[in-house]
Amino acid sequence: MSAQMIDIGNQLNICYETFGSYEHEPILLLMGTGLQGILWPDDFCNDLAQHHFYVIRYDYRDTGLSSCIDYEKKHYADGSCVDDAFRLLDKLKIKKVHIVGLSMGGHLAQLMAIYHPKRLLTSTLIMSTPHHMVFLNAVLAGKNTPNTSLSKPYNELIEFFSKPFHDVEDREKSIDYSLATWKLFNGQKADFDEASWRILLTKQYERTINPYARINHRKACLASSEDRTPLLKKIQVSTLIIHGLDDPLFPVDHGKALATAIPNSKLLIIENMGHALNRLFQNQIVNAMAAHMKIF
Repeated sequence: MSAQMIDIGNQLNICYETFGSYEHEPILLLMGTGLQGILWPDDFCNDLAQHHFYVIRYDYRDTGLSSCIDYEKKHYADGSCVDDAFRLLDKLKIKKVHIVGLSMGGHLAQLMAIYHPKRLLTSTLIMSTPHHMVFLNAVLAGKNTPNTSLSKPYNELIEFFSKPFHDVEDREKSIDYSLATWKLFNGQKADFDEASWRILLTKQYERTINPYARINHRKACLASSEDRTPLLKKIQVSTLIIHGLDDPLFPVDHGKALATAIPNSKLLIIENMGHALNRLFQNQIVNAMAAHMKIF
């Protein structure tokens, strides 16, 4: 379906797309920090829809075609992004939903399961962590995060992100930078389809209203710096955790920590997978998600 805009209130318009029939159980896809909904590839969404789900992907505030915020005048934290998601569901007249969060999207999905369990059917956390500050501290401050044994990102990622990128308005440089980022995220064990990623990242660049706004997501994460591990023990929503054995951003112990903290959760570790939705693993991920969600 073509992209649609919807007013969710608070002067926010959200761009969203759907796949499959509205009559089927809904899935809301939550992408990583600063990323647009289209980073959930069309064929991934269509594959889920083939399992008889109604799939929704959308651009967060400050990404893609959705409204951008003046962060200096209107600060927000991760809870605001959670509220946006539920207001979108309310506008679509969806009372309960399967949530799937990747990376920071997994962070938001955890908050949904902790604070809004009655709105969720199931939760799936992909390439996520109970404590995102392990990454942000390592990259922004070059330091370890206190009171956690979770592994830092791989050194090549820390070095890459320690050098700020300023040419966001230069089309080719921005696309090249995004491509280099995802090549690192992919890890070294699985082949990286550079041509397909370039097409997707070019589309992402060309549908960006404000290339500077996405940095607001990092600010929101910094404003929400707690270790969620103690809260995760309260989760009663049926949870599937999918993590790559070669994840360079959140090494595999982050996924294992989620599985340890969330009662009765299931953990799927995929050999050779990194921190990217590589098509080599798509069938395995989709089939695992569909089996998990069909418990209802």
